[in-house]
Amino acid sequence: MLRGLVIRRVFMAIELAVVILVLVAGGMVVRALLAPSASETEGSATANPPEEARALLPEAGDKAQYASIVNSGLFGEAGKTAQNEPAPPAPKPEPEPAEEQETELRLKLWGTAATVPKDPLASAIIENEEDGSVRTFFIGQEVVVQVTLEEVHQRKVYLFNARLNRREVLYTEAEKEKTRVASVATARSTSMRLPARPAPPRPAVPDSRVTINRQEFIQELFVNYADLVTKIKPEMYRDETGKVVGITASNIESLPLAQMLDLKEGDVLQTVNNEMIDSEEKVLQLVNKYRNSNVFRVGILRGGSPRVITYRLD
Repeated sequence: MLRGLVIRRVFMAIELAVVILVLVAGGMVVRALLAPSASETEGSATANPPEEARALLPEAGDKAQYASIVNSGLFGEAGKTAQNEPAPPAPKPEPEPAEEQETELRLKLWGTAATVPKDPLASAIIENEEDGSVRTFFIGQEVVVQVTLEEVHQRKVYLFNARLNRREVLYTEAEKEKTRVASVATARSTSMRLPARPAPPRPAVPDSRVTINRQEFIQELFVNYADLVTKIKPEMYRDETGKVVGITASNIESLPLAQMLDLKEGDVLQTVNNEMIDSEEKVLQLVNKYRNSNVFRVGILRGGSPRVITYRLD
C-alpha cells in the first residue's frame, strides 16, 4: 500500500511539471507576438530622435542653394537622377545687330586695348590723317571735333558723330582687308545669279598739295601785313537760302601771299580739316585751333566746283 502511494505522488509531480512547462512556453509565445519588430524600433528611433541628436544636425536650407553643386556633376549619375525639377528655360536669342556704317572721316585705327567694349580703361590708338598726329584715346574722349569714342573692340571701334547724329565704325587696316576679301567672295558667289550693276560714278574732288617754307611764309606775312589789312576785305559767303557756307575776299590775287597759298580771285574757303566754316566765330576758333599745325586741309569752292588744298609747313 505504501508503494502505491509513492507511485501516485510521482505521477502527480510529473503532471505538475508538464503544466508548468506548458504555461511557460505559452507565455514566451505571447510575448514574442506582442513585442515590436526591429524595423519598427529603428523607424521610431529615426522619426523621433532625442533632443541631443537634433541639436547636432544642421537644418537644411532651400533646395535652390544646392542646385549649382548638384548640377556641377560632383555626384556623377546619382546627381543626375536626383534632379526632378524641370530644366530652366532657354535664353532668348539676342537681336541681330544693325548694319554698321563705316566712318568717312580721315582716321586710321592702329590698335585697341579692352577687356569689354565699354571698359572705362579701354583705349584705341588712332591716327588723324588730316594733320598726321597719332594719339591714344579713351572711352568718351573726343577724337575730332564733335566725334567721340564710344566703344572699343578687338579690331574696330565705334564713334558717335554728333554732327551727323549717327553711330559710325572705324576698322583696322587688317579688318578692312578681311571685310573686302569677304565681300569679293560673296560677290563672286552671287554673280552667277544676279547681273552685276555698275556703281554710279562719284565725282572726283581735285586735291592739290602745297608745301610752304615756314620762315618764308612768316616773312612774307610780316612784309605784306599792311596790304593784307587794307586791301583784303573778307566777308561771309552765303548760299541761296542765306545760310553761311564759307568765307571769301576780294582782290586776293593782288597779294604775293595768296599766290604762295595757290588762292584765286573768287575762291570761297568752306572747311578746315573737314570742319565747316559757318560763322565769323568759327573762323576765329579754327585759327586758334590750328595755328601750330604743320599739316591742314582747306576745302574751297572755285568757280562753283569744290576742291581741296593740303598745306604742309616745313
